[in-house]
Amino acid sequence: MFTDIQDFTKRMSAQERLGMELIRQHNEIMDEAIRRHHGTLVKNIGDAYLVDFGSAVNAVEAAVEAQNQFAECNKGKTQLDQILVRISIHLGDVVMQGNDMFGDGVNIASRLQSITPPGGICISREVFAHVKTKTAFQSVAIGAHELKGIPDPVEVYQILTPLVPLPIMTTAQKAVETKVPEDLSIAVLPFANWSDDKENEYFSDGITEDIITDLAKITSLRVSSRNSVFTYKGKNVDVQKVGGEMNVRYVLEGSVRKAGNRIRITAQLIEASSNTHMWAERFDRDLQDVFAIQDEISKHIAGELKIRLTKEQEQAIARKGTESLEAYDAYLKGLFHSRRRTKSDLDLAVDHLNRALAIDQNFAAAHSALAFALRFKFAFGLDRNPAVFEQAKIHTERALALEPQLSDALLMKGLLLREEGDMSGAITTLHKLIGMNPTHVQAYAYLGNAYRDAGDINKALEYHSRAMELDPKDFFHPYNLWVDHFSGGDMDKLDPLINRAESLDPNHYLVFMCKSYAATYARDEAKALEFIDAAIKADPNHVDSFGVRGYINLAFGNNEEAYRDFRYVMSRSEKSAFVTVFILPFLVCLRKFDDALELIKAALEKKYSTVAYGYDTRAFPILYRGLIFRSKGENSKASESFHEAKAMNEQSLGHFPASPTLRSSCALIFAGCGEFDSAIREIEMVVHAYPRNASFAFEYARIFALRDDRNGMIFWLRKSLDLGKNDYGIIKSDIFFERFANDPEFVSLVDRK
Repeated sequence: MFTDIQDFTKRMSAQERLGMELIRQHNEIMDEAIRRHHGTLVKNIGDAYLVDFGSAVNAVEAAVEAQNQFAECNKGKTQLDQILVRISIHLGDVVMQGNDMFGDGVNIASRLQSITPPGGICISREVFAHVKTKTAFQSVAIGAHELKGIPDPVEVYQILTPLVPLPIMTTAQKAVETKVPEDLSIAVLPFANWSDDKENEYFSDGITEDIITDLAKITSLRVSSRNSVFTYKGKNVDVQKVGGEMNVRYVLEGSVRKAGNRIRITAQLIEASSNTHMWAERFDRDLQDVFAIQDEISKHIAGELKIRLTKEQEQAIARKGTESLEAYDAYLKGLFHSRRRTKSDLDLAVDHLNRALAIDQNFAAAHSALAFALRFKFAFGLDRNPAVFEQAKIHTERALALEPQLSDALLMKGLLLREEGDMSGAITTLHKLIGMNPTHVQAYAYLGNAYRDAGDINKALEYHSRAMELDPKDFFHPYNLWVDHFSGGDMDKLDPLINRAESLDPNHYLVFMCKSYAATYARDEAKALEFIDAAIKADPNHVDSFGVRGYINLAFGNNEEAYRDFRYVMSRSEKSAFVTVFILPFLVCLRKFDDALELIKAALEKKYSTVAYGYDTRAFPILYRGLIFRSKGENSKASESFHEAKAMNEQSLGHFPASPTLRSSCALIFAGCGEFDSAIREIEMVVHAYPRNASFAFEYARIFALRDDRNGMIFWLRKSLDLGKNDYGIIKSDIFFERFANDPEFVSLVDRK
């Protein structure tokens, strides 16, 4: 364990007497915590302690006790008089020499202090693994960090303390994730297919993707994503314009001609702003040499950009995953069809990738690509057999077993963990990927999604903004930011984002869906239904569009039409988190209790609690089960459900204490349990943090409704309406307000079309 006092030297210089009193109080608290938990003070230098413990559990318990005591000691003091101590702990081998201690264990513990907030505790993954089931503390994974003098990134967990009760994004972490020089940036345009056989398009696309993948292994080079560069496919482009649109300094373009067992690849590197050709080469080789050609292109580019490749980077670029040209060809065909994302194309992709693996079962990239195709089929309702999702997990783990640093496989692991509801695991995995590759755009995007699903809107905005900064041509980045701002209640920021997304892909179903929400917000029923029908027409495979149409119908009082849509969604994906969180409350609004209980039963068949859309997907349905029992007058069963939901939701809140959605649902559950002081405390924190969010004000009204406090309910309901909540059909039928259904003032507020 290392400890030190924030700004102690500065304060000692400015006011020596105060400094001496601070060090006396610090030593008294630290010495007692160390003694009680069987530690040994190795040495102290001024305000810094180096302490050795016989167990990780003792070390963490001593740190937590010390920070609790410092928090008590600081009460009522001015900021100048407070003691703010950083405590960092690592588990590792050490060497004793005389009265001192050396080794990597000591070095990592000391370097962890640089990212520890004053008043906080940071521990390494090694410590967390030993103590997570043996001590009572709240911790948050804050990702992999590069520490000065430590060769490999260290995965870090922050223990929440009274002085630092929320997780932080440290300056050190931001530096790791945004350290790439902006002038070293490149876009690889899709290589043109100049083969006589146009069916060879899959091959030219695959070459392009492989070069992008290889260049992305050079951590000092920012490489535009495949999604963005392929918007230029088949177009005559102005390289200078591409450089400006993609915010890159260099552009690589080329062509591929494949004939029999011969291949010709041309490539040229251009400095975009001046349109200067820096390097060009034509490779006429046997087809078997395709791997060597890609290797040469990447190394030529590094040389022209004066990038000195490390030995590890050279090895990573040279590693192609298979020696079999036949397996590689099947892999490229699989990639080509999986990118098209129709059911027939995904079926073809699975066939090709299975064939690649039949030829070479150790082809890690093919395992990862197959996981992608299988996951997409399952997630978007093209094949709802749970075995498909399990197969995606198996192939992802197989890919990582073969190549632990394979970016696509780590990305897929993070995505699968997120879709299972394991947001802590997803966030840790994606931070690890960003630590390896600081410009991996999709990692930032998926990390933002995971934080949003965990309910942390601020973190979601941070990572989605970074993704759009790195990759300004990808449709999903402005869309993700639209969803973040919509979730946070910042309605005035929505139009520019959806306009930007529409300019990138005007016919995407999500553009129409966002417009349908905007029209609903504007109380334009005809436009709202027109846009959501356009979304369904644009892509009928996305079942969530039907759920949104049900919401729109319910908001305007079209209950039969809404119920029809909800039933269709249930038939397609009864156990999905979307159905649990989005559809279930509406079925309860419609008093379709049998359908709702069927969904609740399906949700509870999961063996573990998950977080999605900011809600605990087991606590949330149990809350609604309690409301159904309450409506039926079965009060003892209702109370039992509310208390069961409380225990589950508090566990999730322990993992994601910054989630306003988890806190607001916790407030509702407290109210159901009759613990109204706790309910008010929780919702006050949320409303204070998000004062413009109509949904959180609405939750306040629901709490007063459960309390049978009419005046409080009316006040906060009116407040939520003033902030923009106007889905009157839903409010009118909301089960929380059941006892006020005939109250004249309540009716006057919500009884409108």
